[in-house]
Amino acid sequence: MRTRIMSFTLNLLLGLVGFILLMNPQIGIDFARYYIGAILVIASIVPFWIFHKNTVTKDWLSLCKGLALLAVGLFFLLSSGFSAIVFGTCLIVWMLSSAVFKLLLAVEYRKLFQDNWWYMLIFGGISLLFGIYILFNLQSTLLSLVSITGIFMLVEAAIGMVDTIMLRGNEK
Repeated sequence: MRTRIMSFTLNLLLGLVGFILLMNPQIGIDFARYYIGAILVIASIVPFWIFHKNTVTKDWLSLCKGLALLAVGLFFLLSSGFSAIVFGTCLIVWMLSSAVFKLLLAVEYRKLFQDNWWYMLIFGGISLLFGIYILFNLQSTLLSLVSITGIFMLVEAAIGMVDTIMLRGNEK
């Protein structure tokens, strides 16, 4: 009984968050910015700790890594508009580099007489097209991704609530 109520409540909360993201995608972008910033600030602690604990030889690379993580994390936490651009730019770089690597891999597969080399060529071309689309429609792409996430969360919440209700009928 208690598990069923908790499951229903969590699915209801998931649906509420999905609805909020769907109605106001900018909230999702801000949340992602805060989340990424917090993770980077927390991740900067480890290199600082390694630098501090290493008494024999100071690991300056760890100190630099920790400072870089801290700086980027604080940047994400403190700058509102610019970090969304940075996030979008990272998405573009990832998509375009992934496309280039897939296309190069398709060429290598072709040279090795692999039968299915054209799969990689098609996926590389699709990734390249998406990367170019994102490059020219950055803000709308980010908002669309958040909206799609909201829709996904609403569907998952509905499925979870239906499961919880159906399980109730099986309890005796």
